[in-house]
Amino acid sequence: MGLGLDAGLDAAGLGDVAGGAVKCPNRNITVLGSGRDVANYVDRPGFNTFTGKGIDPLDWNRENALWLNRALQNGDEFWLVTNPTAHQNLMTSVGAQSAYLNLELPMVSHYSDSEAFNMYLMLAK
Repeated sequence: MGLGLDAGLDAAGLGDVAGGAVKCPNRNITVLGSGRDVANYVDRPGFNTFTGKGIDPLDWNRENALWLNRALQNGDEFWLVTNPTAHQNLMTSVGAQSAYLNLELPMVSHYSDSEAFNMYLMLAK
């Protein structure tokens, strides 16, 4: 990701996406991680997942950011089901990029006030 988080969101037409998140009584647990790890939570009541199925690859990052924005605005709790450090090591070893590492974690870290999320990031370093 060559742009900073805010510049990247602006370029995608999302602007200040998560400003003023409000806690809602019907909040979910939004699950972030690799596709394989997130698959265990797809279609389970109370869990919010993004699979990208049926989305044009050109629209994937934008749709993922919009999905995250809705979760942030809803006041969802965030669960990281993939260790970020281990996943980064894997992506580096195979020369691949990851939306989990390059979009989801930076966006949620920047806009979320979740102590559990931030604690996991500290422990994973």
